[in-house]
Amino acid sequence: IAAARIEPDIALIDIMLPDIDGWQVAKEIRNIIPGLPVVFCSGSCEAEEKFRYLPVASSDFVPKPFDPDILLRIIEKRLYSSGNFSETTV
Repeated sequence: IAAARIEPDIALIDIMLPDIDGWQVAKEIRNIIPGLPVVFCSGSCEAEEKFRYLPVASSDFVPKPFDPDILLRIIEKRLYSSGNFSETTV
């Protein structure tokens, strides 16, 4: 049985991954799904690191640990701005 193609509406990516950084993951995902909104998160939110990721189109940054309500608002904002938001989405 062939695997179904997954087409996400948004990606939540940790910057500090074991074998690859979040920037590279986002780049590879966007090669497959151009314009996909991305929310980066990290437990290490030094200003330089944060601003390195923010210039990426359709992206936001959330420091960890994050407040679930704030994360939800950021996801809703990204989905809305990309045209993928509906009341049943989140």
